[in-house]
Amino acid sequence: FELLNEPHDALNGEVWNDLFPQVLAIVRQSNPERNVIIGPTHWNSRNDLAQLKLPEDDRHLIVTFHFYNP
Repeated sequence: FELLNEPHDALNGEVWNDLFPQVLAIVRQSNPERNVIIGPTHWNSRNDLAQLKLPEDDRHLIVTFHFYNP
């Protein structure tokens, strides 16, 4: 499952990088090996991928991004 689809507005990169590890920790309490989808801010923009700070020790994350141009 996905923590939050298309984080945007007040959820800028700094806020999202602080928030999602807290939510992920709650998920990991009951689902330690479930694959979890996470994407960058600004509607999962590929332009924000570099700002997404993933935990290095979690091998069950799937990164997603959205790209709407042809």
